[in-house]
Amino acid sequence: MIHEHCNSKPYIYHYIHQDRTVPLYAVFELFTLGNLVFFTRCMSQNLNIEAQKQLKLYSPAFDQSKDILGDIIDCMKGLRNAIAHNGVLYDCRFKTGETSNRLKEYLAVKMDIHNLDFDRIIDYLILLILICSGLSYSKAELQRIIRQFEQNLDFLRSKISESTYDKIIGVRARPKLRSLKNFINNLDFYLKTD
Repeated sequence: MIHEHCNSKPYIYHYIHQDRTVPLYAVFELFTLGNLVFFTRCMSQNLNIEAQKQLKLYSPAFDQSKDILGDIIDCMKGLRNAIAHNGVLYDCRFKTGETSNRLKEYLAVKMDIHNLDFDRIIDYLILLILICSGLSYSKAELQRIIRQFEQNLDFLRSKISESTYDKIIGVRARPKLRSLKNFINNLDFYLKTD
């Protein structure tokens, strides 16, 4: 990867042509999310699990935990790219592939939220809340995000027909939001790593 970009990226060129070691932070400038997924899958199991523990994503109850970090990043790639390039978000047309069954099962175990297909924006919100909770967002901050999302849902519902709303948001959005609120209210229980 470094050799691929040694002449096109000034922050790499600088080190290569001075015959110096390229620092890790410069290498990470080259990483795409796809590279990051690959990187997490190449990590030793112990290192991967330690990273998950630090992010409060590790679940000893989930026996396929090693690849979850890569699955989460892989799932979020399309959303991140749509946001970065002002793409359409509400109908999930940014989704680039199938979400792994392993990730869906993990979220059911870790958050006690089921029926996640990642074909509705609510499913991505659920995953984002998990990530934010692992990054030590407070319950109040997470609850505020949910309230704002609900206000936006209510506004959308007031502007379009029920059938159109259900096609865009899905009929399971409100039950999923209730489960998400339960997750937030019980963060200490759900974020246990041992």
